[in-house]
Amino acid sequence: MKRIALWLLVAVFFMHCGSMFVWGQTPFHEYYNIVKLADHYLQTHYESYVDKAYLPPVKKLIFEQEQIELQDVTANRKQVVEFVCRNTSDKPITIEKIEQLNKEITANAVFDYPKEAIQPNATAKIKVTFTAAKEENYQSISIEVTAQATDATRESQLLGIYYYAISEIQATIMEMPKTQIMFEKMEHDFGVIKAGDKVTYNFVFRNTGTSPLLISAAKGSCGCTVPSYPKDPIPPNGEGVIEVVFDSQGKSGLQTKTVTINANTDPNPTRLTIKAEIQTPQSDVSEELQTSLRFESMGLSEEEDAGYYGYDPDIISNNPALKHDFGTVTPNENLNYTIRFKNIGDLPFIADNIHCGCGCEVLKRPTKPILPNKSGTIKVRLNSGETVGQLEKRLYVNGNVPNNYYEILLTADVKSEAPIPTTDHQHDAACVPAPPSKYRADLDESNTIKVYPTHTSGNLTIDFPEDSGSAMVRVMDLQGRTVLNTTLIQKGIIELSVPSGVYMVQVETKKLKVLRKIEKF
Repeated sequence: MKRIALWLLVAVFFMHCGSMFVWGQTPFHEYYNIVKLADHYLQTHYESYVDKAYLPPVKKLIFEQEQIELQDVTANRKQVVEFVCRNTSDKPITIEKIEQLNKEITANAVFDYPKEAIQPNATAKIKVTFTAAKEENYQSISIEVTAQATDATRESQLLGIYYYAISEIQATIMEMPKTQIMFEKMEHDFGVIKAGDKVTYNFVFRNTGTSPLLISAAKGSCGCTVPSYPKDPIPPNGEGVIEVVFDSQGKSGLQTKTVTINANTDPNPTRLTIKAEIQTPQSDVSEELQTSLRFESMGLSEEEDAGYYGYDPDIISNNPALKHDFGTVTPNENLNYTIRFKNIGDLPFIADNIHCGCGCEVLKRPTKPILPNKSGTIKVRLNSGETVGQLEKRLYVNGNVPNNYYEILLTADVKSEAPIPTTDHQHDAACVPAPPSKYRADLDESNTIKVYPTHTSGNLTIDFPEDSGSAMVRVMDLQGRTVLNTTLIQKGIIELSVPSGVYMVQVETKKLKVLRKIEKF
């Protein structure tokens, strides 16, 4: 800006100079001297003005540390830290007040500071006493210090305390001598299980060291829980069991989970692995029963809708229609979002297996058919996790739509002001997002369920494979109203009596799922 003003001044002078040359009145060297004087003035006065107007004032109360980082602070125990400051001005400064800003995290900070004025070049201490939070995670305390000098100038400064809270048993373990742990097996494969099953496995271990073994925590990645592990010390050569339960609800396909064991072992932690292949009911939806959905704030244009059939990777990556971005978030933050959609087809929408990947939970889903031209909602909760960076999760909305499902991409940019754990405090929570269910095209013809009207008797007939087991049967009219809802345990050909009309018949077993349109005569 200074240079622009200078050159404008130069231009004016030279215009005037030209006019003088025409009339022969003023020598050129005098104008050159004027320009030099103008440049010198701008160099000395303009920059001084900018410094005073735009640069922040220099602090007079200088702190040796504005941030203090603590590691492995025992939860529920009092901690004391001190901030040392110096008065660098030539006038006394008095600390007016000290206030904690983020009380929802650690609300019990108490401040002890000098009430008398701090003399020039003198130092003072601010003592902060707080009780560490219960949660085993990184925590922070933000502090604002307001001070005033005798010339009435006031200044405020922000201070921060960052710490990692550990449990009392973890603190005890850190002081114990190290030992070794050996498991009979570090990995267990449950094989093929059915969706919704809970399976259990006991990992047996032995203390192979010379000191007692004490486990402080055993944590599993999402969908995997550790209901029990030894709480008492295991003597040398003693054995113990860690029971791991895997819940397959809302998951499908190949799953790999980890269990992280923290103890006074070397190395620490120890990680176990479980695997399972989850078998979901395979879908068979007749094309004449398919409808279409349009998602609000992520809805496709009419041109795209006309040619859109289920999931298209190009539309996912290039169109925000099937994507929601939570923006910039902090680690371990719970993010709720309600997805609103409208049934723009001619038949009711029957929601099937609505699910998303690890770290994402479906809080609300349609429990009744969504009629044509009506709206529905799906509420999801995404946990941003501990890892800083770009986060992506996928939500699958299964039902009687083209290709049986829509896929919605959920994203967030995880950033943190506090340090992120890179030590044994961090456990593995990664897992593979659950893929959509398989389709009729993947089934062998001998394994299908046949649904058709029996015109001679006026009943609906359902023909099951011999190994299909029990089945849930739901008969609805084209307005989505339930006409019949029953469980069948028989095998072979079953006849159901319903009034004459046109129906949507949904049949589900542990292996197969069909949705058929039946016209009764």
